[in-house]
Amino acid sequence: MCMNVSLGVAVALEQALTPEFKAYQYQVLSNCRAMANALINHGYKIVTGGSDNHLILLDLRPNGTDGGRAEKVLEAAAIACNKNTCPGDKSALRPSGLRFGSPALTSRGMVEDDFRKVAEFIHRGIQVTLDIQASLQPKATSNPLTSHPSLSLQESR
Repeated sequence: MCMNVSLGVAVALEQALTPEFKAYQYQVLSNCRAMANALINHGYKIVTGGSDNHLILLDLRPNGTDGGRAEKVLEAAAIACNKNTCPGDKSALRPSGLRFGSPALTSRGMVEDDFRKVAEFIHRGIQVTLDIQASLQPKATSNPLTSHPSLSLQESR
């Protein structure tokens, strides 16, 4: 192991022993639980039923959308998240989950009430996703190319 890596690990371990670091970790967990509970109150399904760590994984299948679509809308609103597969997904190419973490905002001084507000913003972003989906027609099935007379596969008479 390189000397700088060894020193980095030593500094990290020393910091982890401080009361400030322990308080920060407690706040990370408390913030994540507050956000998880607020999302559950909005009717979202959390894969693990809640949060015992710094991460939340929402399963958006019951809401009628997927992680990829919601991720794009939330990123446009400057909400950091990422699409993620959930147990039972049929394809990793279209994951139904959306993952959130609490450390970054906790590092910026946010507390439980702030995370409940973040959950409200997430909810609003997912509602925008659903509104957009509802306003779009199905792509390939409702308006196939072959419905245009010049592209018809039927023989001309």
